[in-house]
Amino acid sequence: LNNINLIIPPNKITAIVGMSGSGKSTLIDLLPRIISPDSGDIFIDGKNIKDYSIASLRNEISFVSQETILFDGTIRDNISYYLPYSTDSEIIEASIQSGVSEFIDKLPGKYNYNIGEKGQKLSGGQKQRLILARAFLSKSKVLILDEATSSLDHVSELQVKKSINQFIKINNSTIIIVAHRQTTIESADFVIYLEGGKVKGTGAPKKIFTKYLDK
Repeated sequence: LNNINLIIPPNKITAIVGMSGSGKSTLIDLLPRIISPDSGDIFIDGKNIKDYSIASLRNEISFVSQETILFDGTIRDNISYYLPYSTDSEIIEASIQSGVSEFIDKLPGKYNYNIGEKGQKLSGGQKQRLILARAFLSKSKVLILDEATSSLDHVSELQVKKSINQFIKINNSTIIIVAHRQTTIESADFVIYLEGGKVKGTGAPKKIFTKYLDK
């Protein structure tokens, strides 16, 4: 990234787009301080992120990638992985809000159903919604999705998008989506287009599509 200056609107959906190597992953890695900038500063709610402890900062950020991190265990254990002392009612509430309860209730054993190694007994869409339920449970103020829907079919993608909109309403959260599919980012409130480590354009999805993506 080179000399970028951005304001990501709070409590909205912001999409980050650009070709491979444009700086998308670098940008989102800066927010939870996985990496630090060589120069310049990053602020959240007007406060420099260097003034937050790593733990307090990352406790408010949930990250969902294309590679779903699931393990051989029950639905309940996978949802509450980061919050193992969550109550059954809290887990069920997060599941309903994320839409994951729709298929959980049809499984034998429901929340005690073992999903197998890496969640192999579930479909791609079910896995991603399970990860979203984990984020709902944490009630994070920032949710980052890095190509999280790129491997999903259209129906599963719509289900995940519906869950994301629900997440914003309930938690008043800020959503940041890194994606290539236009269908994934067309419902975003704000789009950032990166090219060669620089911000080439920002604005509404239609504006960015017309100027940079519909070529």
